[in-house]
Amino acid sequence: MLIKRIANSLASLSFFSAITFLLVHFSACLWIAIGIPTYPGELTWFSTVDPNVYVYDPETFKGGVMKIYMDAMYYIASTVAAVGNGTNKSVATREYWFSIFLEIMGIYIHVHLLGNFLQLTRIITIEEQDKTEVLFSRIKNK
Repeated sequence: MLIKRIANSLASLSFFSAITFLLVHFSACLWIAIGIPTYPGELTWFSTVDPNVYVYDPETFKGGVMKIYMDAMYYIASTVAAVGNGTNKSVATREYWFSIFLEIMGIYIHVHLLGNFLQLTRIITIEEQDKTEVLFSRIKNK
């Protein structure tokens, strides 16, 4: 019984982790799309970075699309996990709105994970209490 309840909680946690990873991936892709300037001279997070950082170097395999994606993933993960840590900064208004959305999503993720963890510990605690009560009832009956 205990193992089944723990397995269900862990399955729920695994499912939530997979969904969270997909949300972070899609958010990173959206962050890249939001960062592309819509007109010449527009300031966004993408236009404020030195363009040479994102140039692909075939000798070192650094830069290029993967560098852009990794920067976006870092921004999303740090914003969601730490509810904004200030390492990266939004520049355009649409980036600020997206950052606010990410911070709210981060709060929800933290609350949900904490709730799952507390539920798991509650299941274990209740099972331990039941075992203790059964043990004491057997001692009383002897």
